[in-house]
Amino acid sequence: MENSQINLELTNYHHNANFSFILNPHFSELINLNKQPKTIDEPFSKDITAGKNSYVYDAHTYHTKVPPQGIKPLIEHYTNPGDVVLDPFCGSGMTGVAATELGRKALLSDLSPAAAFIAYNINTPIDPGRYLNAVNTLLNRAAQLQKKAIYHSLSRMRFRSKCFVYCLELRINL
Repeated sequence: MENSQINLELTNYHHNANFSFILNPHFSELINLNKQPKTIDEPFSKDITAGKNSYVYDAHTYHTKVPPQGIKPLIEHYTNPGDVVLDPFCGSGMTGVAATELGRKALLSDLSPAAAFIAYNINTPIDPGRYLNAVNTLLNRAAQLQKKAIYHSLSRMRFRSKCFVYCLELRINL
C-alpha cells in the first residue's frame, strides 16, 4: 500500500476546518482479505460493568477513558481472535488494550496529538529487560541523590551547630 494523503475540507459549518490524513503504510499488513467476518446473529444486549482500578486504567488520566474490561465483551461479541479492531477516535487507547489482550489487532487513530501519543505509548510493547534496566538505573540515581541530600543536610547541620555553639560562647563571655 502506498503512503497516501487524504485531504478533508469542511465548510459552511460554525467553523471551517481543513484536515489532512496520511494513511498508515502498514495498514495492509493488518488486513487479511481472505478471512470471512464473524457472523452476528443478534446485537450485543447484555449489561456491562467494569471497575476503574486496573493497572492499565490507572496509568494515566484522560477525560473520556473507558476501562478495557468494559470494552472486551463488545470486542468478543463482534470479532474473532486475529481480527482487526478499528477505533478511529481512540482517545486514550483503551480499545487497543482490550483488543490486544483478546488476541485481536488494533488500528487506532485520533486527530488529537495528545490522544495519539497516549494511545501509541499505552499500546506499544516494550522489552522487559530494557524496562527493568531503566527502572534499576532510576533507582540507583535516586539513591545517589538521596545520599548527596543527606550528606548536604548533615554538613549544614554541623555548620549550624558550630555557629550556634560559637554564638553561645560569645553570649557567655559577654
